Amino acid sequence: MREELLNKLPTWYETINADDNFMVLSDDFDSYYSCLELYRHTGMQIGAFYDINSGLYINAERCQGKEPVYVDLSVCLPNAKCFDNHVNCLLNKQAINPNNIGIEKYTDKYNGGTLPLICALYGKDISAMSERHLFTMMTQDSWYQPYYSSYFHESFMKWVDLLFGEDKKYILSILQQNTESDFKRYSIMNKMKAKIIVDNDGYLISTQSFINNSGLDVSCQFVLHRKLSRKYNVQKYNLKNYSGIITAAETKRNVYSICQMEE
Repeated sequence: MREELLNKLPTWYETINADDNFMVLSDDFDSYYSCLELYRHTGMQIGAFYDINSGLYINAERCQGKEPVYVDLSVCLPNAKCFDNHVNCLLNKQAINPNNIGIEKYTDKYNGGTLPLICALYGKDISAMSERHLFTMMTQDSWYQPYYSSYFHESFMKWVDLLFGEDKKYILSILQQNTESDFKRYSIMNKMKAKIIVDNDGYLISTQSFINNSGLDVSCQFVLHRKLSRKYNVQKYNLKNYSGIITAAETKRNVYSICQMEE
């Protein structure tokens, strides 16, 4: 990651660890793969699951005495540690999010997933990644799309350089050698947009497969801790009228999806 970006981000990612922290997984595979990458660097396990359509689920044993790290969640709680890629005007100063550092225009925003952000932050060797792994990274939140878009191409080129510096050549190479349709096909065949849910017995399930023998354990049981209330299409200028917002993410220009804890 270029110093220009790194110096603008919080530094707590350097000290999070398995003894003091647990991860909060969200309902998609950008979050899951990001948790997997974080596990490899920190040893943290998933202790909670945040389903924006139903609520916050926890495993009490894994959470006991530890602080949460929210992964791929646009958390608005003061001083909450989160890795995020969403545009959010309700700034959390502890969020590690490229879109929190002064994006002036909509087309300037970082359009990638949380996984590339974490790979860059922890210095993952992109040159050692297989083509399949690069495809997987680029299909999180469809980060390949801006490269092929005249509207967002310039912004994509800026962000891929800030994140990966000279190693961006490995990403650009695979984009040049393939078409947008190739990435779409890979995403569909490998269920990259599959959702994660908690079943009736409290276990995480998905139509996409979790990675076996990775060390990241998703086999524990979760119980509902707090219910969530979700609201769509909230105008940016109306956000101040809502209290108790936990997460807020821009879904299109100046329009937000928000979640509040139910009483």
